[in-house]
Amino acid sequence: MKNLSKDWITEQTTDVEYKKYVLLAYLSEVKKHFDMTLLYPAFSEVMLHYKNVESLLIKQQWYDKHLPSALKGIDVNKMQLIYEKMLSNDKTMEEIAGILLYAAPRFKSFVEAGREIFQLVEQMVSIESVGLLPLNKDYGYLIIYTESNKEKKVFEYHLSAIEDPGENHRIMSVNYCRTFAHSFTDTFPSIKCELIRQNKSMPNPAVYSAICKHDFPFYETLLPVVRRVFLKTLAS
Repeated sequence: MKNLSKDWITEQTTDVEYKKYVLLAYLSEVKKHFDMTLLYPAFSEVMLHYKNVESLLIKQQWYDKHLPSALKGIDVNKMQLIYEKMLSNDKTMEEIAGILLYAAPRFKSFVEAGREIFQLVEQMVSIESVGLLPLNKDYGYLIIYTESNKEKKVFEYHLSAIEDPGENHRIMSVNYCRTFAHSFTDTFPSIKCELIRQNKSMPNPAVYSAICKHDFPFYETLLPVVRRVFLKTLAS
């Protein structure tokens, strides 16, 4: 999928009609991905563009509000002083304003569409522990199984903390280990035993299973959703 540049609003030209064409062409590609339930990277990109546009609109409104003004006259009927701006936006600024106002609601609608897909997938994912859990659950294995695909993909995960003033954030890294075919012998407990046997550095890892009732695109959709659900599970 062709990306939309972070500087797409001012890149090359600020002609409003041209930028409408650029935006609609990009969103058309995003729609194709969403129609195939392909969330990433399109969803995160659309969210970023939407936040940028909203931020620019707020800054522009502040600029318009605080632009220096001079007394022009008095409205006797309303008993109000009339001011006029000492500076005015040039044509480029007016074009940028038009682009922002056109882009904001369209990005918003695609953000909402992406969230609906995310929530749909999220509802089909269930997380369960495999066997007894150790006290330290910051590292271990996550086994992802889709009922229609009949595969169990194993990922090693590791949680780490990012400290900001006043609050802590947790991030999770995952690394692919191997895939097991779904069978009567390769159960979740047996896979756990095999993983412990192969990796002596983790004699008592936390192991979780993530089961999805539908076969979504794995790396573009299912894995990102499972990671989010898994983080919520560990935080609860």
